[in-house]
This record gives sequence, structure tokens and C-alpha cells, in this order.
Amino acid sequence: MTTHRLKMPFKPLSMIILALFALTVQGCFHSSDNDSDNDSDNGPTNAAPVFTSGTAISVGDGSTATGYTATATDADGDTVTFSLTGGEDQAAFSIDSDSGVLSFMITTDFGAPTDMGEDNNYVVDITATDGKTSVVQTVTVTVIDDANPMGYYINTGSASVVGSTGDAININDLQAIVHGDRIMMMSVANELLYDGTITNITGNDFTADFVIYTGGENPITAVVSGTITEGSSITGTLTGTGVGSGTFSLLYAMTNSEVADISRIKNGQNIGGFPVTWEAVIGNGSAAFELIVEATGVVVDDVNDVQGLFHACQIGPGSISPIVDTNLYEINARFHGCENSSVNNTAYTGFATTRSQLNTDDTLVFMVTSGAHSFSSDFK
Repeated sequence: MTTHRLKMPFKPLSMIILALFALTVQGCFHSSDNDSDNDSDNGPTNAAPVFTSGTAISVGDGSTATGYTATATDADGDTVTFSLTGGEDQAAFSIDSDSGVLSFMITTDFGAPTDMGEDNNYVVDITATDGKTSVVQTVTVTVIDDANPMGYYINTGSASVVGSTGDAININDLQAIVHGDRIMMMSVANELLYDGTITNITGNDFTADFVIYTGGENPITAVVSGTITEGSSITGTLTGTGVGSGTFSLLYAMTNSEVADISRIKNGQNIGGFPVTWEAVIGNGSAAFELIVEATGVVVDDVNDVQGLFHACQIGPGSISPIVDTNLYEINARFHGCENSSVNNTAYTGFATTRSQLNTDDTLVFMVTSGAHSFSSDFK
């Protein structure tokens, strides 16, 4: 009997493993192709906006502006808009959806805060969106108390400015009067008057615009940025030309806290039956001008008949009036009868105070301007 055997081809185990590996790889590539097709169907992933503005800002008292502008970028180039979506003080704010400018719906009052914590920290949530994805940022707006610079600054202040020939002028008799938004500084020795308007006070920082009068020259302008230490000092940097370029420092008159009163002007004294007057000569030589202030507080005529800008001028009506609850006086005077038409019938305004040099109230500090000309001095 013959036995027949079926002959099978022999395949080593290694070949079987390679075949299985090939099938697996093919399946993987096929799966990857499918994923690629799915990404194409769903579109690229959208990038969320990213805030580039900060999370905190400080603002001065009595403001409706916060000084804060929300900004954000978007990697896809989509337009970003803003809205308020939360925060414990959301009701106190509004925001421009396009510009991102954040504003108060109230007028801030440091002494009577209306934020949730009543601590002058106003908290709001700002949302930035590109129309597809949104992000939220919490912002705190802190209201700070503004310094009050009102008062008289003694005549030992200093300044370093530039002269007309470019040389440095070092001033050591600078003094100032500040009331409301007006700041006036003068140097008697250098015949300088700085008439300024304070444009902003935020905390201890301030800015101002100055018109500066020097001798008989036309006034020049300068801007100032500086710092107020309430009841102590003012320092600032002048940005302009000539005497409008440099720095200055003033010291508050700590002992000059009396309340102004007309009776304090020379104490209403009479000498030899005549009321005591204040006298000061403005300028030098033929340009000199003598101003008289009576003991009653009335600004009176020029008695100097020399030639000069104010030759033949008379002053009247004019007055010195105490500013309530301060040591300052408000000046209002008008020139008339002047030979120089540029000063004739022109109103002058400014401030005065008294200062004790050798005796109580023996000096009257006087600063006024018309916007085109000025005169100022220590009257004795």
C-alpha cells in the first residue's frame, strides 16, 4: 500500500511577522488619511484673543475717566470687541465696544467711595471676543486722593533755568502762590513771573502750562510736570526755552497759616496821621514803575513819573480781597491813562499774601498779570 503525503510550502515565522507588520502599517496610514480628511472638513482651530492691557490702574479724585483702555490681539487677525460681563462693581462702568475705553458711570469721590468694598478699589470683568472665542480679564481701578497744593510757598525756593545767552541762571529767591488751578511763581531778584494753570493733578503728580514774563521781553511759554508733597513742597521740570527750561523746587510756608484779612495789611497803622502804604518799584532805571497799595487794601496810582512801560499809568478801580479760609488775597486791578496803549485799560489779576520778615506782616507778596504784561514784587 502506498501512502501519499500532502506537501505544504514552508514559511518561516519571521516572514509571517513581517506580513502582519505590513498590514498593521497599512492600516495606520489609512487611519491617518481619514483623520486628515476630518480636519479638512471641520476647518482650522480658532485662536482666542489675548489681552495686552494691564489689570490695574489708578485715577485721581473727581473723575469720570478711568485712564484705562482695554486692548487685545488675535492671532487669526479677527476683529476684537469688548464688553463688561461681571465684577462686583460692573454697574459703575461703561466701555466702548470698539475702542476699549473704560469710563465711570459715576464721578469718583475719594472721601465717599461707592465701590462694593468701600475702599476705592473698583473691580470689573472685561470680555474680549473675536466673534468665535471669548476671554475675560478682571481689572481694578483704584481712586486715589489728589494732593491739595493751595497756599503760599516761601521765598527760599530754587530754580535752575537757561538765560537768553544759553548760560545757566540759578535762582534762590523763588516763591509761589497756588489757589484753585492757578499757580504763580516769582523771583524778585531776577524780575521773573511764572503764571501757570494746573491742567491735571493725579495723586501727587501734576502738570501745568506756564506763561513766563521776564523784564521787558515778550512772554514765553512752557509746560511743567512735577510732584506735590501736600503741606511740604512742590518740585517740577519746565519744558520750554530760555527761563522756561529747567527745574524748580518750592517749600510750603508751614508757619503762614493765618487767615487773610484786610486789617492785617500793615495792621491798619497810621504814621503822622497818614495811612501806611505798601510800596514797591518794579524794574530798573527808566523802565521802573512804583506801585502803591494803601493800608485799606486799595491799589492806587503810580507816583513815579519816569519813562517806561507803565509811564503815566494810574491804577483804578482796583482791590485786594481776602480769599475765605486762606492766607491769600485775590487781586483785581486795571490800568488807565497810560501812554503805552498795550497796557492801557487792561485788567490785571493775580494773588497776594503777607509775609513776616523783620516784623509781623511787614511784607506784601504781590503777583499779577494781564496775559501780555506782568508786575510782581515784595512790597514793604
